[in-house]
Amino acid sequence: MRIQFVIFFEQQEVIPEKIKIAVIGEKTGDELALYGYSPHFQPALFTTDVFIEEWLALGLISQHVFLPKSSIARDEIAKRFAQSGHSVTERVIYETVFPEKATNQLQSVMNFRPIDIAIFASPSAWRHFLKSYAGDTATLKIASIGPVTTEAIIKSGFLVTYEPGNYTMQQICELLIEGEL
Repeated sequence: MRIQFVIFFEQQEVIPEKIKIAVIGEKTGDELALYGYSPHFQPALFTTDVFIEEWLALGLISQHVFLPKSSIARDEIAKRFAQSGHSVTERVIYETVFPEKATNQLQSVMNFRPIDIAIFASPSAWRHFLKSYAGDTATLKIASIGPVTTEAIIKSGFLVTYEPGNYTMQQICELLIEGEL
């Protein structure tokens, strides 16, 4: 998350006061605070779908919305906002790429000790893991941060053992502790 903010604020040093800021997750809000800003809007549950529904429920009329995003981000927000009469500008500000050394790092971890549980915070993290994981997937327990990541995992033919009700890493950790102890 930090990299995305560094990239954004390198391109846009100051956000004018008249601009209202919306975030989907609490960690994004926390990171934003490091730059001196607070979100004006954040959904009750940290998913794109809840974000869209709650934001549209505000009844704002014909807003201009800027969506900085990754190269592989879904376009659901832009579509739904445009359908509701808002003007939307999307800009890719960073690329989500598979680190070349990730496979060797994962193998090194597995050689030291087999992985019992793997935690995923995005569909791309899951896909990257699948490209480099050579361990036994039959015994691997999988934790997913939320429904979009869970869907990607299930589409690959795997089961998700843990998914929290509130989609944060804190909630995943609490769920793992509860389920594994």
